[in-house]
Amino acid sequence: MKVNFCFDIVLAVKDHDAAVGKYSTLFGMNPLHVAAESLIGEMRCTVFTMWNLGDKGMVFSIVSSTDPKHPISEHIASKGEGLYTVGFEADDLGPILAQARSAGVKFFDDSPMDYDLGKLLVCRPETTDNLPIFIASHKEGWWQRAQRGQQ
Repeated sequence: MKVNFCFDIVLAVKDHDAAVGKYSTLFGMNPLHVAAESLIGEMRCTVFTMWNLGDKGMVFSIVSSTDPKHPISEHIASKGEGLYTVGFEADDLGPILAQARSAGVKFFDDSPMDYDLGKLLVCRPETTDNLPIFIASHKEGWWQRAQRGQQ
């Protein structure tokens, strides 16, 4: 079993609107603003579709929060703005979990966590050379829902 592709690169920022403006200009595209009810806690998420294959694709996401206790705010307070996480997809998380363990990678929870679009495993960054990674398996139609801003 292998990881299929990188589907999300997530940037944590303090000034959401300024970052969206900057990357809209840099990428030459209009982003999608994810519906607040699809998000966890007091946060914002804006997504730039980098490529779209119809049933899957890749996005560059900008996230922020005004809640100082939100994990995004805590991340920015301790590490500064920048890379928040990178998401990879796999068809089946069971074999990936076994492969990761054999590579010395550990997870915050060895049971895949449910989320709106499927299930995911979140790696402990200290075991992935400080790269914050999550690996997800998705439900049918996940990409179309994500493209409508329905995480």
